[in-house]
Amino acid sequence: MRLHKNVLGALAAMLLFGCVSEVKANGWVNGFWIYPYKTFVHDSVGGRPWIQPQKVLNIQDYSITNPPINHKGMGIGSSKQPNGSYWSWKSITVSHCEISGIWRTPGWHTDFIQVCGGGNWQDNPTDLVIQDIDMHDGVGIPVMIEDGNFNSILLKDLRVRNTVVCLQVTAIHTGHINTITVDHCPNMSIAIMGRPGAIGIVYVKNSPGIRIGDTPNVAGKSGARVIFLN
Repeated sequence: MRLHKNVLGALAAMLLFGCVSEVKANGWVNGFWIYPYKTFVHDSVGGRPWIQPQKVLNIQDYSITNPPINHKGMGIGSSKQPNGSYWSWKSITVSHCEISGIWRTPGWHTDFIQVCGGGNWQDNPTDLVIQDIDMHDGVGIPVMIEDGNFNSILLKDLRVRNTVVCLQVTAIHTGHINTITVDHCPNMSIAIMGRPGAIGIVYVKNSPGIRIGDTPNVAGKSGARVIFLN
């Protein structure tokens, strides 16, 4: 009888521990929503439109760990055509992903996430959402957004640790960005860089300790207005 009770007690403890672990794994942790990833890979993820009707790209629930040296975690781009124009995504959404182990050889550039547009020659502007991304361990730039014609960019629920801390959003040589919204990216460092007039308004909210500004570059300063909403 005592053995029976002990077994039942052990089972109850295991179930209780399992329930507590599930809550920790699938609930809110330090202000971020955490739940299991669905796809696990060890190489770059991303893509560009290969036919003009391809206009929507969604990447979610990926865990990208230790891709080959000098590889990006995610590489998203546009496709140049013979006439010089670019087929580009109208909508890009990257959500709930973990990227880690982005390493490079000396002198090589790489990123955890790179989004590169077709600048002034895109066939349409792009709306970009990068949300709920955990980037850690490596030497790549966490997020590099460059040379695109973006109607809007949303950076939300991003966290970075054990790597380069500065994200970069640029329109230095070509491209234009209407609005950038940074939401719940505490203690982040973000450099906004562009030609004069290339970047419009940057909204910042729910991001204590953030360091963000219109950064001088070879083309000057973009003149972007940075507005803190709270």
